[in-house]
Amino acid sequence: MKKLHIIAVIIMVFIITIPNLNTSTAYGDTASALTNADPVIALTDYEIVDGKLEIGEEFTIKVTIKNCNKYADAYNVVVDVASQDLALRLSDDNVNQVYFETIGAGKEVNFEQTFALGDAYPYDNAMLTYTFYYSNAATEEFDNRTIITPKVVIPCKLTLNILSVASSATLGSRSLVNVRCTNSGTIDIEDITMNIEGAVNDKYKNIELGSLKANEQLMQDCYITFNSVGKQDIKISFTYHDKEGNEYTLDKSEYTVNVTSNTTKPRTSSLNGKMKKIWTLLEAGIIIIIILAIIIKIWLNKRKQNLY
Repeated sequence: MKKLHIIAVIIMVFIITIPNLNTSTAYGDTASALTNADPVIALTDYEIVDGKLEIGEEFTIKVTIKNCNKYADAYNVVVDVASQDLALRLSDDNVNQVYFETIGAGKEVNFEQTFALGDAYPYDNAMLTYTFYYSNAATEEFDNRTIITPKVVIPCKLTLNILSVASSATLGSRSLVNVRCTNSGTIDIEDITMNIEGAVNDKYKNIELGSLKANEQLMQDCYITFNSVGKQDIKISFTYHDKEGNEYTLDKSEYTVNVTSNTTKPRTSSLNGKMKKIWTLLEAGIIIIIILAIIIKIWLNKRKQNLY
């Protein structure tokens, strides 16, 4: 029994010792492999820092690249960027390659580039391919790439066909503003609002015009009232949204309206005028009666003479 107990103890020690030895050896091999590994450059993050990523606009993108190996530096790193369509291109003063002499192990660097997205761009995403060329300490060369596809915003496009403002107005009375506009884009427009700055009553400073489907036209007569007399300068702009809530603005237009006071003549003057008209009519009636009386008298005298 004593021998069996000793053998059991030896077996347990053996079982416990072997895994520990293997684990230590594995950790040592992993550290050695990582220390001798090659650098790996990859794009890890990007953001739009200026402008809008929408058709017809320019945008600036900030790109972050990282040496994902914590043990090996990358040397002579060249970043080359290319787009999938000519309508997405680098704007003036921007180049398609960026150079870094060294990117240390586990380190990040970033850079910015400005692109122009032309009206003819046909895709829903702006596909940009970043290719990285670099070498290790032994001058061995490597390359790999990262593709990003940020979402392109298809903008609403409201075209103002007619904006007509009456050149004169009366204080407190309604003055006409005629609007005709067209949705020239491919998506529906919501919450069209005409905004007026100037000596206009608050009730009419923001006039809601409703929504407008793609390729449809809106015609509307709007009315405003002024709260000051004299030559009044007003500015009219339009704001509207797409279904995602993005806001767009049409530039301000300026107009000058001559506003006069609403003066009424005194009541006594009006009464005097009416009395003058009545008196003139009475005088004319009296004259007509006298003339008729004279004619009748002459006719009667002639009739008497004919009887005799």
